[in-house]
Amino acid sequence: MRTPFLRKFLEEISEINNYYHSFSFLWEEFKLENLRNNIQTEGFTAIIYKDNPESHRYNVKISELENAAVNTKRFILKSLFLQSYFIYETYLKNTYNFCRLGKNELPEIDPNESIMNQIFENLNIGNNLSRFDSDTITYLRLRRNRLIHAGEKTGGEILTTINQKGKLLNKYWSETIRKKSLYGLDFSRKEMLVNDHKEYIDIFTIYRILVERIEKIIFTQSMEDSEIKKAMMSYVMKNHFIDKNKIKRDRYIDKLANTINHEFNTEFIKGDIDSFVER
Repeated sequence: MRTPFLRKFLEEISEINNYYHSFSFLWEEFKLENLRNNIQTEGFTAIIYKDNPESHRYNVKISELENAAVNTKRFILKSLFLQSYFIYETYLKNTYNFCRLGKNELPEIDPNESIMNQIFENLNIGNNLSRFDSDTITYLRLRRNRLIHAGEKTGGEILTTINQKGKLLNKYWSETIRKKSLYGLDFSRKEMLVNDHKEYIDIFTIYRILVERIEKIIFTQSMEDSEIKKAMMSYVMKNHFIDKNKIKRDRYIDKLANTINHEFNTEFIKGDIDSFVER
C-alpha cells in the first residue's frame, strides 16, 4: 500500500530540487557563453546585454555577477530546505485527515497547538520510530524554526541537539544512506543555512526515508485493517465522482475497487467494498 499523499510528497520534493538544477545549468551556460564571446568583466549588463529587457533593471558589472550567483544559490538552497519541511508537514496533515475518515475517535487538530506533536501523539507515531529517526525529525524541525525566526544564528534547542546528538546522527545516517559517509550533510555543523547542494541531496533522501517509515507505521500499527478500508472507501467516494445511479451495483463496486487500487497501490476486492455500499 502507498497513499497518494506519499506520491505527491515525493513528486513535490523532486520538483523543487529541479529548480536548483535549472538555475545552476543556466548560470554555468551563461559563464561559458561569456568566455566564448570574450566578454569584458568590467562592462555593465545594461550595455553588454542591451537586448535583454531585464538588463536595465539589474545593471551591474559583469565581475559582480559571480558573487550574485553565489548569493542566489544560497537563497535557493535555504528556500529548498524550508519548502521541504512545508511539504513534509503537508504530507502529515493530509495523511492524518485521511486516517480520520476511518478512525472516528481521532480528534481534529487544534491550530493553536503544535500540529506535528498532535499528529505524532494521536497516531502513536513517535513511540514506534527509532530514537535516531525521532532525533532527526527534531533536528529538522528546530533547524527550520531557527532559519525562520533567527536567520543564520545558532543557539537554543538546536545548538543543544547539535552538540549532544550531531555526531551520533552523522554515524547513523552515514550507515543508513551511504554505507560509508554522508554526501554533504553534517549534523554537527553549527551553521543553519544549507552549505551546498550535496547537503540538500542528503536532506532530500532522509525526508524520503522518514516519510516512508512513518507511512508504514501508520498503516501497520496505528490503524486497524478495517479502519484503513473504511478510510480508503470514504476518500475515493469523496474525491472521485462515480454516479451509482447510472450503473448496476456490481459495476459500481468494480469501479470503486479499481479506483481504490489505483490511488493506494493496493488490491481491494469486491468483497471488501460490498458492506460499504447500500443495496
